[in-house]
Amino acid sequence: MDADTRLKTEEKIIAMLKTVYDPEIPVNIYDLGLIYKIDLQDDGEVVLDMTLTAPNCPAADFIMEDVFFNSLFSDF
Repeated sequence: MDADTRLKTEEKIIAMLKTVYDPEIPVNIYDLGLIYKIDLQDDGEVVLDMTLTAPNCPAADFIMEDVFFNSLFSDF
């Protein structure tokens, strides 16, 4: 994967992450700073390091499911 393709793909991933909101806070998870690292592999696999707003976040399942399903249907 060349540098230009990698950059465009990372921008698409960030745009997708900005559609995922913490249901208790009207801010997306990217702007909240919950995404620590986006690791785009050469084979196209994406590995995210992220956290939640609290250790026992009641919306954890919803947020993780939203990231998963949004990534399935994204164009990257």
